[in-house]
Amino acid sequence: MVVDKHTIRKTNRSMILENIICNEPISRAALSKQTNLNKATVSQITKELLESELICEIGEGSSTSMGGRKPTMLKLNGEAGLSISIDLGANYIAVALFYINGTMIYEHITREISIHKGNVISYILEAVKRVEQIQVNTYYGITGIALAIHGITHEEKVIFTSYYDLDEMDLVNELKKHFSYPVYIENEANLSALAESTFTSKHKNLVCLSIHSGIGVGIINNGELYSGRNGMAGEIGHTILFPDGELCRCGNHGCLELYCSESNILKQYQKETKEVKVTPDAFTNAYNQNNEIAQDLVKKMAKYLAIGLNNIVVSYSPEIIYMNSPIIRRIPQMIDMIQNCLESSFSKGVIVRNSNLGSKAILHGACALCTRNFLNVKHIKLTVFISSSIVEDASDFYN
Repeated sequence: MVVDKHTIRKTNRSMILENIICNEPISRAALSKQTNLNKATVSQITKELLESELICEIGEGSSTSMGGRKPTMLKLNGEAGLSISIDLGANYIAVALFYINGTMIYEHITREISIHKGNVISYILEAVKRVEQIQVNTYYGITGIALAIHGITHEEKVIFTSYYDLDEMDLVNELKKHFSYPVYIENEANLSALAESTFTSKHKNLVCLSIHSGIGVGIINNGELYSGRNGMAGEIGHTILFPDGELCRCGNHGCLELYCSESNILKQYQKETKEVKVTPDAFTNAYNQNNEIAQDLVKKMAKYLAIGLNNIVVSYSPEIIYMNSPIIRRIPQMIDMIQNCLESSFSKGVIVRNSNLGSKAILHGACALCTRNFLNVKHIKLTVFISSSIVEDASDFYN
């Protein structure tokens, strides 16, 4: 394969920028050492990155043990541009505006709606219009929009969904007609895992179990998002819990998510108690008041999820499993209940804990996806900061 000078320079630029982001603040000398590029190349590329407003100088670092001039330190210009994140649930749409460094500067959630192919474009356009009205001046403006889909995505297509019909339309190409900036889609569990990997976790092998209307797993393998053939990796909700059980939309019988997804647990409680409406808060209150039905459902949910986690552990061998579930956030003792059900020797040493980002994980993951694509880097490590000045309606999305 012939590699031209332009390709080499582009690769070197990405490598330097990635090292700045993951190790900031960092000097030019340290960059040269870490990338094995000569100082002249590093100096020229950092000069270009400074001129393009992607990085900035932040003062002097410490001199070496040999003394001499103190180095000038470099870091990402986190406010060089913006990205828009949208989480498309079956019955809600959440939108957030971020700086490229992961700082959330605006958030809004519209609940109690029914998303389908006939109205999804109008809901998205309304959400984007809302964030475009926020007055934030940056060098690059909006660099991209990323949408979280509660289903399988592959090559900019929605392949399969259990709870809405967005797989029956070409969502990305429809949206591209309305926006001048790039449009990306990704599975919501994958974005949650990407968020934990980017913003909160030092582990290179992790999974994030996303439990909402369905159950999905985002997989980070050796620091990279793993989606498998046609984006189908991590569909743990469609592993079979009960052979010859209830029929699932995927075609299987007895799928895991039919018995312990968030929405199905709440439906079971509603059916048995004959309540008109059941929210995660109402269910949690019932559990804390020793309601036998709620307590029994929590035990079953923990037991069934542990079976799913065992399948994940033997399949992907993660160092840590992040649980992203409104009910588990409200009933944190479920983490111990799940851990106690993991009796296999394969599970020893695997950490199970609540998501660090909670209901914001999907939106932060969408921001990370936009930033990676905009900067053309594979790995980024950023620090989460949520501005309190203009965040709107920042409560849990799944109430």
